[in-house]
Amino acid sequence: MALNLINPGIMTSPAWLMIPGGGFGTARFSSTVAVLERSNGDIILVDAAYSRDEMANPGDHFSFFHRKVLVCSGGGPASTVAQLEAMGKDPARVTHIVATHLHLDHIGGFTDFPNAQVVVNESEYASARSKGMTSGYMHIDALEASGRVQTVKLGGQSKHGFPAHHDLLGDGQVLLLDLKGHSAGSVGVLLHDPIDDRSILMAGDSAYSNREYRLQRCAIMQRALAFSYDWLKSGWARLKDFEANNPDIPVIVSHDASNLELVYAFQPKEDT
Repeated sequence: MALNLINPGIMTSPAWLMIPGGGFGTARFSSTVAVLERSNGDIILVDAAYSRDEMANPGDHFSFFHRKVLVCSGGGPASTVAQLEAMGKDPARVTHIVATHLHLDHIGGFTDFPNAQVVVNESEYASARSKGMTSGYMHIDALEASGRVQTVKLGGQSKHGFPAHHDLLGDGQVLLLDLKGHSAGSVGVLLHDPIDDRSILMAGDSAYSNREYRLQRCAIMQRALAFSYDWLKSGWARLKDFEANNPDIPVIVSHDASNLELVYAFQPKEDT
């Protein structure tokens, strides 16, 4: 069993757009995907970033805004599927892609994993179907056509300070936590590797940087896109509390630049 992080490409954007008080320069961002390999060989991803073809041929897929303002470099070899192959992991073994939310830069890569169920909060799926491609849910039609969407309902008791949760496998290794705000049904995903006793909290786009929730300062892009700013701020408070109460568990928001270093810390170690 192993718990790893990969970064499918480096994104660049005007700093003022994505970082509170970021100024007028250009900033680099991560696009982080978590990989949990279970003892039976199954692989679970949290998010999938862009697909290999989207990375290789962005002009065929993306709007002018996404090609020029939220640029993702690296091409096809930087895609999630290509990096898994480079790690010696068969993409056919990916059984689940747990979506923090369904915006285009988080779920496009689902097409590269034909055996994977796409697990999504039912309220996020309903919102994506209602709002459609023009609201950033560019892949919703393809997701529906695939027949591979597994919606889940968050409920039960509060877990780790979050008001609702869903235990995907029933063993505590993959917990979906209510973190709505950036989108109608966005979730945090707490992954646990019981062999190495290692955990991470994947927080998606609940913040574009850890700076946002730690300082309670919202980036311009986040404020513009948030489904509910009040929900967003509530999620920030919960992330800040979680971090304080669980200092050994990294909170990973998808695009924080510090993830570029954290990815290396989670690379599988070679046997000696």
